[in-house]
Amino acid sequence: MCTGSAQQTQKMLDKGILDMVYLLIDSENEEIVYNCFFLLANVAAGSLDQVKTLESHVIFYKALNGLV
Repeated sequence: MCTGSAQQTQKMLDKGILDMVYLLIDSENEEIVYNCFFLLANVAAGSLDQVKTLESHVIFYKALNGLV
């Protein structure tokens, strides 16, 4: 789920993966949180449209706060 082509990433975005990650990113399980941020980093490294999708989603601000 965290690696693949830009087309695969887009399919995951179309299916609502950011909404799912939003629910998991506050987990007490460090491995889950790590994988959430890994997934977000891969989306951020994607196409311009994918980056815009990420930055317009509420998870973007939650993730930034999590990094602080």
